[in-house]
Amino acid sequence: MGGYDDIIGLERPKSSRPRMPRADRAKQFMPFASLRGFGDEIHEREEVREEKRTPGEDEAAEKNARVNELARVISSRPAVRVLLFVPRQAGSAEGKTVTLTGTASGYDPVERTVRLSGKKISLDDVYSLEILRKDKGGSEV
Repeated sequence: MGGYDDIIGLERPKSSRPRMPRADRAKQFMPFASLRGFGDEIHEREEVREEKRTPGEDEAAEKNARVNELARVISSRPAVRVLLFVPRQAGSAEGKTVTLTGTASGYDPVERTVRLSGKKISLDDVYSLEILRKDKGGSEV
């Protein structure tokens, strides 16, 4: 005979209080952030980081050709995809490579920046640039 055999067959006791709704009972067991910012810190440490790379001559020449093409058609606000390095902190050589797609609305050859969907992007951080929008004749704008 086990330790609970004497109560296994008994009916559940009735309470005079109403039962708590299931959703409210579940809230009791939801996790909470006892250490504010700790989750963000853990996530940041898990991210894959890389060093900023220097493009080769062919890659740099291709990027410059695309930037010149973008400068010619910037008034038509073309759709653009860029592959760029995003530093972990300003001026840091450590960060990650991301792809952004958006509408190019400005180009500043002096500052070497392009405005993509309202964000100012340094061309020094751009690895590659692709113009996506096509004109009516089928060629790239």
